[in-house]
Amino acid sequence: MVFGIFDSFNGTMSNDIVRLNSDGSVDSGFNTAAFKWYGNTAFIFAVAQQPNGQLIVGGDFHSLGDVTANNVVRLNTDGAQDATFSATGGGPSAENVGTVAVRPSDGKIFVGGNFSTYGGEVRNNVALANTDGTVDNTFAGLAGATDYNPNIWTLVVQPDGKILMTGYFNSVNGMPHYNVLRLNPDATVDSSFHVDTNRSTRAMLLQPDGKVVIAGNFGEVNGVPLSRIARVNADGTLDLTFDPGTGPDRFIRALAQDSAGNIYAGGEFTVFNGMPRSGIVKLTPTGAVDSVFNQGGGGVQSPVLVYGITPPDGAGHIVIAGGFGSYNGSATNAHRIARIDTTTGAIDPTFHSGSGFGGTVYALQAAPDGKYYAGGNFGTYQNTTRLRVARLNNDGSLDFDFDPAKISETPIIRALALQNGKVYAGGEDPFAVHNGIMVRFTSSGALDSSFNTGKGFDVLPQYSYGQFITNISALAIQSDGKLLVGGIYNQ
Repeated sequence: MVFGIFDSFNGTMSNDIVRLNSDGSVDSGFNTAAFKWYGNTAFIFAVAQQPNGQLIVGGDFHSLGDVTANNVVRLNTDGAQDATFSATGGGPSAENVGTVAVRPSDGKIFVGGNFSTYGGEVRNNVALANTDGTVDNTFAGLAGATDYNPNIWTLVVQPDGKILMTGYFNSVNGMPHYNVLRLNPDATVDSSFHVDTNRSTRAMLLQPDGKVVIAGNFGEVNGVPLSRIARVNADGTLDLTFDPGTGPDRFIRALAQDSAGNIYAGGEFTVFNGMPRSGIVKLTPTGAVDSVFNQGGGGVQSPVLVYGITPPDGAGHIVIAGGFGSYNGSATNAHRIARIDTTTGAIDPTFHSGSGFGGTVYALQAAPDGKYYAGGNFGTYQNTTRLRVARLNNDGSLDFDFDPAKISETPIIRALALQNGKVYAGGEDPFAVHNGIMVRFTSSGALDSSFNTGKGFDVLPQYSYGQFITNISALAIQSDGKLLVGGIYNQ
């Protein structure tokens, strides 16, 4: 058996795994369907043979042909999938199964890799499966192992104090939860709200009626096929009155809404429900594409990246920011930030951002006084030095009264939160891998010494190759003034 990542062997078409005869020629009697990771390239990392000749295959995949198979599958001797073997495996969000072994004494199967659950039970990267692929509860796995790069991307505090969160995770407090969760005010899991997505969930929007719009890179919600955006009711059940069709062709990273219930979504997409919409789209309350907003299909370009959207202001505008270099073909007042009309999508010529930012904007906040805060990986705004954080006046000009102090040598700001004229900034320092950025600026940009996180946030033990970069990626202010912090850290 030869396996890995390839689509042919010695000129013979194959799907990442092939069986060779003793002379090295391809055995034509062994053929498999295509392994896929949600439509993308799959990897096969491990194969173990059972005494009857069947093969246990582990890797980085979630389907075989059109059939679900979460990172582990059993093949018959001719390469066909054994339908009697459980497809649950590591679950829809598992990263991979990297190793498999058949126990000679009873035929049960050990699996290891990057996953938090197996067969619907919490298993931190090591599990024992029965001969039919279901989880064996006599083996608890390793308590000290960790999931693959878990992260919290958004935090939203409800009026009742409950906390909504989205991200990339498989379990919380020892129970399976996939990428969306609601906590009670005391941080216990709210069992009355249950939403599972099968991939990263990047953005969230709490609507006035208690419904929740979620978006990201998922393809399923609660087991129902939905492409990258959905709306759920207050109990987590799907709201079937919201129909985005085929959705976007790539990630959604930001959401905002207006008083009429229309939803603005930004991200990396160029098409939404089959219609050209580059990086920004307006949806009606039922999820349909608004035909008037950017009706030509334009929007952000070079590259198509929107990371932040402010709620509509009283003048009928939203501000978008990200990594784009132009808007509807023009770079004027549209270099990584732009203000656009909420009805037509046309750029607002009264917002004079000029040459804009000298790097990507990852976080954007509108202040109560009409000004805007931006954070990211930039070093300038309008050719004036501003290291990773800047405040803009309402007309897009740089606010020189806010001159942020230097945080570190190479910070990247991923999240902002405003409170009483001060601004929290969270992020990472990729060259000092195990230091999460978490500071508070005063209204003038000075570091607020009264806010001190001590040794700060970290990931320990340390991992090689910078696998886990400590990162603060979500901030939210509670009604009691306390700050919620989400990201990649374990202490």
